[in-house]
Amino acid sequence: MGHNRLGRLPKAQRWHKVDRLLDETADVTTVSSATVRTAEVRLRQLGRAFSFAYCFWLRVHLAPASRDPAFHQRREDLGRRRLAAGAPAAIG
Repeated sequence: MGHNRLGRLPKAQRWHKVDRLLDETADVTTVSSATVRTAEVRLRQLGRAFSFAYCFWLRVHLAPASRDPAFHQRREDLGRRRLAAGAPAAIG
Protein backbone atom coordinates (compact mmCIF):
# COMPACT_ATOMS: atom_id res chain seq x y z
CA MET A 1 0.00 0.00 0.00
CA GLY A 2 1.11 3.55 -0.69
CA HIS A 3 3.42 2.58 -3.54
CA ASN A 4 1.19 3.96 -6.31
CA ARG A 5 1.66 7.53 -7.41
CA LEU A 6 -1.50 9.50 -7.90
CA GLY A 7 -0.93 12.71 -9.77
CA ARG A 8 2.19 14.84 -9.97
CA LEU A 9 4.23 16.64 -7.37
CA PRO A 10 4.63 20.41 -7.74
CA LYS A 11 7.62 21.45 -9.85
CA ALA A 12 9.53 23.19 -7.03
CA GLN A 13 13.08 22.01 -6.38
CA ARG A 14 12.16 20.85 -2.85
CA TRP A 15 9.52 18.51 -4.25
CA HIS A 16 12.05 17.11 -6.72
CA LYS A 17 14.13 16.04 -3.73
CA VAL A 18 11.12 14.20 -2.28
CA ASP A 19 10.52 12.60 -5.67
CA ARG A 20 14.13 11.41 -5.85
CA LEU A 21 13.84 9.92 -2.37
CA LEU A 22 10.76 8.00 -3.48
CA ASP A 23 12.62 6.72 -6.55
CA GLU A 24 15.53 5.61 -4.39
CA THR A 25 13.14 3.77 -2.07
CA ALA A 26 14.58 5.65 0.89
CA ASP A 27 13.39 4.71 4.36
CA VAL A 28 10.05 6.04 5.54
CA THR A 29 11.59 8.40 8.09
CA THR A 30 13.72 10.14 5.47
CA VAL A 31 10.86 10.52 2.99
CA SER A 32 8.37 11.72 5.59
CA SER A 33 10.85 14.21 7.03
CA ALA A 34 11.61 15.68 3.61
CA THR A 35 7.88 15.83 2.80
CA VAL A 36 7.06 17.65 6.04
CA ARG A 37 9.86 20.19 5.56
CA THR A 38 8.79 20.85 1.98
CA ALA A 39 5.09 21.15 2.78
CA GLU A 40 5.81 23.43 5.74
CA VAL A 41 7.44 26.01 3.48
CA ARG A 42 4.36 26.15 1.25
CA LEU A 43 1.92 26.14 4.16
CA ARG A 44 3.71 29.13 5.70
CA GLN A 45 3.31 30.98 2.40
CA LEU A 46 -0.35 30.05 2.15
CA GLY A 47 -0.96 31.03 5.77
CA ARG A 48 -0.83 34.66 4.70
CA ALA A 49 -3.65 34.15 2.18
CA PHE A 50 -7.12 34.98 3.46
CA SER A 51 -8.79 32.34 1.29
CA PHE A 52 -6.58 29.56 2.67
CA ALA A 53 -7.06 30.71 6.26
CA TYR A 54 -10.82 30.89 5.75
CA CYS A 55 -10.99 27.38 4.27
CA PHE A 56 -8.97 26.01 7.16
CA TRP A 57 -11.13 27.85 9.72
CA LEU A 58 -14.32 26.60 8.09
CA ARG A 59 -13.12 23.01 8.01
CA VAL A 60 -12.19 23.11 11.70
CA HIS A 61 -15.60 24.54 12.65
CA LEU A 62 -17.72 22.33 10.40
CA ALA A 63 -16.71 19.10 12.18
CA PRO A 64 -18.30 19.97 15.55
CA ALA A 65 -21.23 21.67 13.82
CA SER A 66 -21.96 18.45 11.92
CA ARG A 67 -22.79 16.72 15.23
CA ASP A 68 -25.49 19.26 16.03
CA PRO A 69 -29.09 18.26 15.18
CA ALA A 70 -29.48 21.74 13.67
CA PHE A 71 -26.44 21.26 11.43
CA HIS A 72 -27.96 22.97 8.39
CA GLN A 73 -28.59 26.15 10.37
CA ARG A 74 -25.16 26.03 12.03
CA ARG A 75 -23.51 25.57 8.63
CA GLU A 76 -25.31 28.59 7.23
CA ASP A 77 -24.42 30.65 10.31
CA LEU A 78 -20.74 29.78 9.96
CA GLY A 79 -20.68 30.85 6.34
CA ARG A 80 -22.52 34.09 6.93
CA ARG A 81 -20.52 35.10 9.99
CA ARG A 82 -17.10 34.74 8.34
CA LEU A 83 -18.03 36.05 4.92
CA ALA A 84 -19.57 39.13 6.54
CA ALA A 85 -16.36 39.78 8.44
CA GLY A 86 -14.40 39.73 5.18
CA ALA A 87 -10.96 40.32 6.68
CA PRO A 88 -8.11 38.01 7.61
CA ALA A 89 -8.12 39.40 11.15
CA ALA A 90 -11.63 37.98 11.55
CA ILE A 91 -10.33 34.42 11.35
CA GLY A 92 -9.83 33.06 14.79
